[in-house]
Amino acid sequence: MPSRAFLFLRCIAALLLLAACTWLVEITTLLLLWRSQSLAPYAFFPNQAYDFLAKIRWFAEPALAWAPPLPDRFAGLAAADKLSALAPLLPATLVTALVLGVIGGGACALLPRRRGSLRGDLLAWTALALAVHVAVGIPAFGLEEGLRVGRLAYRARSLVVDGMLLASAASVASCAIALAVAPLFARSRAATAAGIALLVALTALAGTRAPAPEPAPATAAAAGASPGPPRNVVLISLDSLRADHVGAYGYRRDTTPSFDRFSRQGVLFRNAISTSSWTLPTHLTMFTGLSQLSHGVVVDTRVLARSVRTLGEIFHDAGYATAGFVSGPYLGGHYGYDRGMDSYVDLSAHWGKGTEARSAVLSPQINEKALAWLDQPRTQPFFLFLHYFDIHYDFVAPPPYDTLFDPDYGGTMDGRFFIERSEVNAKMNKRDLEHIVALYDGEIRFTDEHLGRVLDRLQTRGLLDSSVVMIVADHGEEFFEHGNKGHHRTVYDEVLRIPVALRLPGGEYAGEAVDSQVSLIDVFPTLLDAAGLGIPPGAEGESLLARVHGQATRRDAVYSDFYDKRGLNLQVARRTPTAKTIQHFNRITHPRRGSLEYYDLAGDPAERDDRGNRHPVELRASIELMTAWLDQQWRAHRRVEAEAGGNASIEIDEETKKRLESLGYTGD
Repeated sequence: MPSRAFLFLRCIAALLLLAACTWLVEITTLLLLWRSQSLAPYAFFPNQAYDFLAKIRWFAEPALAWAPPLPDRFAGLAAADKLSALAPLLPATLVTALVLGVIGGGACALLPRRRGSLRGDLLAWTALALAVHVAVGIPAFGLEEGLRVGRLAYRARSLVVDGMLLASAASVASCAIALAVAPLFARSRAATAAGIALLVALTALAGTRAPAPEPAPATAAAAGASPGPPRNVVLISLDSLRADHVGAYGYRRDTTPSFDRFSRQGVLFRNAISTSSWTLPTHLTMFTGLSQLSHGVVVDTRVLARSVRTLGEIFHDAGYATAGFVSGPYLGGHYGYDRGMDSYVDLSAHWGKGTEARSAVLSPQINEKALAWLDQPRTQPFFLFLHYFDIHYDFVAPPPYDTLFDPDYGGTMDGRFFIERSEVNAKMNKRDLEHIVALYDGEIRFTDEHLGRVLDRLQTRGLLDSSVVMIVADHGEEFFEHGNKGHHRTVYDEVLRIPVALRLPGGEYAGEAVDSQVSLIDVFPTLLDAAGLGIPPGAEGESLLARVHGQATRRDAVYSDFYDKRGLNLQVARRTPTAKTIQHFNRITHPRRGSLEYYDLAGDPAERDDRGNRHPVELRASIELMTAWLDQQWRAHRRVEAEAGGNASIEIDEETKKRLESLGYTGD
C-alpha cells in the first residue's frame, strides 16, 4: 500500500498537472475565440472564466490576497498582446492549485486504506472543476425569484452566453490531456515529486504578485470661464428622454415647447451622447466627471467611493447653497448624490410597491419642493439639481396628456406594464405600438410643462440671467428599433442620443448650436467652468464652453458602456461623428448580435446595416483604440477601488429590490 506521504504528493501532483493543462486549454481557447476582439480582465467577468481555478482564485480573494493576481488589464487584438496580458494566469492558478492540492492531499492521506491512482485523482479534481462551473453558473438563473418555467428557459441562455458549457468542456478537455500525460508522472515516486517541483518552479518563474498599475493621466478638462461674480448653477435631468422626440431636434410633434424655447435662449448641442443606457451610472458621471469604470458604480449594489468628489461637495465647499430634488430610485442619496447637499429630497423613497412605483406622477411634487426652495431668501449663490422621472416607463400621463397625441385611438393598449407585458413585443400590431409611442410623447409634454414652470420662476425672480442652467437627459428609450423595449440593455443611438442645452448668464451665445459630438461626461467640467470654479485634476470630460467659443475638441471619439450585474450583457461602444463600433464582451457572443458591430453613421444613422465585414481595417483600428481607452479607465477603476479599501457596496433591502423590479431594472 502506498505511504501516506506518497498519497499526499500524488493528489497535489494531479491537481497541479490538471492546472497546467487547463491553463493551456484556456489560453488556446481565448486566442481562438477572441482573435479579432479586445480581451477584458478576469475581474471584468470572473464568472465567465473557463478555468475553474481562476474562478476559485477570484472568489477566494480575501484568503489568497498574498498570491499572484489574475490577469488585470485589457488586451488588444494581437496574439502577442493577449499572451502578455494573460501571463499572470499561470502563476495565479498554479498557486491556487497548490493550496487546494495541499488541502485535498491531506484529506486523501487521512482516508483509511486508500490506494487509488493518479488517474483517479485527476478524475476527482475534474469532478470538482465541473461542480465549480455549475455552482458559479446557477445564480444566473435567479432561482430566488421563483421557478417559473418561462423565466428559467429564458435564462438557460446563460449556459451558453456566460460560457458555462464551454468552461465545462474545457475542463473535460484538460482532464483528457492530463490523463494522456499522467503516465509520465506515475511511474515512480521520484517522478511524481519531480513533477511537483517542476510545476512549483514554473509558478515561481512566471511571476509574483505585482502592484496594481497606475492609471494613465486623465484628459485635462479645458477651463474657459474667467473668474467673476459667483453664478447660480441649475442642473435639470429629464429621465429617459431621447433626442429624436424633442422639437429642437426636429421631432414632428410639439412635445417640448419649454425645452425648445430654452434652447433658443441658450446653446443647443445637436450631437450629445450619453455614457450608458441607464440611470445610475449616467447621473454619477454627471456628478463626478468620470466614466462609469472610473467612478466604479457599474451595478446598483455599489456606491460612490468617498475619494471621488461630487458637484455637490465642490459647490458646497465654494460657499454655495446646495439642494437636490429627485424622483427616481437610482438617484437615492446613499449612492453618493447627497454629499455636500444642504437639502436632498428623494421622492421615490416614499413610493409604495408594484404598480404605485410605475404609475406615480411626480413632476408636480418636484416642482412644489423646488419652487419653495427657490423662493427662500439667501445671500449666497446656489447649486440646484432637479430630476424628473415621469417620462420613464410606464407611460401613464394624466389627462389631457394621455390623449394629446393620439386622440382617435380606439384599441385596448395602454402604457402600463410596458416591460412585463408579453403582448408588447417586436411583432405587435403597428397601430398599438404607435399608441404606446404617443403615450410616451404625452409623458414628455407633461414633464416639459413642469420644466417650463421652473424656468419661468427663475425668470420672474430675476435669477435666470445670473444663473448657469443646463438641461440634459440621462438616456433614451427603445421601441423595438433593434428588437428591444425600454432601456438598460443596449448601446444603440435610440438610448444614447440625448438632448443637451446650456443657458449662460445674460443669455450669452443665445441661439447658437454646436454640431460636434459631445458627451454626458462633459456636464461636470462645463458647470464648474461656467461657474468660474476650478476643475479638479482627473476630470475626464471637456468643458463645453470651449465648443461654444468655437474651439475644436481634442478627442476623436466618445464612449458608452453597459455592464449587466448578472454578467450576461457586457458591451462598449466607441462613437465618432461618422462611425460607431460596438464590442460585446460575453465569452461566447451576444445573444442577438455578433461580438462586434460596425456602423457607418453618415449613411446609416439608424444603425441597421452592420458593416464590420466590409470595413475590417477601420474596425480593427477602432477596437484597438477602444482597448487603450478601456485599459486606462480600468486602471482608474482599480485605483479608486484600492483607495476605498475594496468595492464600496450596499445591500439592497427587499422593499427597494421590489421597487427596482417593478421598474424593470432587475430580472430579465
